[in-house]
Amino acid sequence: QLADAINQMAVLSRERERERQEQGAQRRLWSMVFANSSEAILITDSDNLILEVNPAFCRMTGYTPEEWIGTRINDHCDEKYFQYFNVEYNK
Repeated sequence: QLADAINQMAVLSRERERERQEQGAQRRLWSMVFANSSEAILITDSDNLILEVNPAFCRMTGYTPEEWIGTRINDHCDEKYFQYFNVEYNK
């Protein structure tokens, strides 16, 4: 019984490690897509705080990631554009 329990734990441990490796591969793939996309992408939280921008977004806007990250979209545009952005985004 003890040997069976130890064997089951070893199997579960290998399965978890395989899942972690697969998740890591997925994250690396999405990271490459984000970084190399020709489309401008920004990621915000629910309060519109900018968490990340990709190089295409920086090329489009002329700002560096450091100038974007940690700010809010409406810090960079007037209220009319911000309202338009929210309407388009929430469609």
